[in-house]
Amino acid sequence: MVWGLLPIYLKAVGSVPSIEVVANRIGWSAILVFAMLAATRRFPLVWAALRARRILLGLLGSTIALTINWGVYTWSIPHGHTVEAGFGYLCNPLVLVLMGSALLGERLTGRQWAAVGLAALGVATLA
Repeated sequence: MVWGLLPIYLKAVGSVPSIEVVANRIGWSAILVFAMLAATRRFPLVWAALRARRILLGLLGSTIALTINWGVYTWSIPHGHTVEAGFGYLCNPLVLVLMGSALLGERLTGRQWAAVGLAALGVATLA
């Protein structure tokens, strides 16, 4: 339900630059994740992942994709492109799953492919 209200919020803060909205999301998310890692004492797992070049590159790629996704979304709403932004927001995870499979060699199970197919079918009916 909260996601359905996000366009209303973004429209209300339309005078705030999109990059500032995204920067706030990144900052507050980082604080929350840091607190969760501290509470669960999982920092060693994070450091191990960051030392692995392949994982680090994957994280960098996903970071760039999410930043672009959120930047476009937060810009689109106040500029009158709510429907297009919503459609793109639904398509983005499907594209990222396919890119992960093709570029990073991620292997999906049969159930996961079925879920991706079902989601793609849902998006296709909206088009």
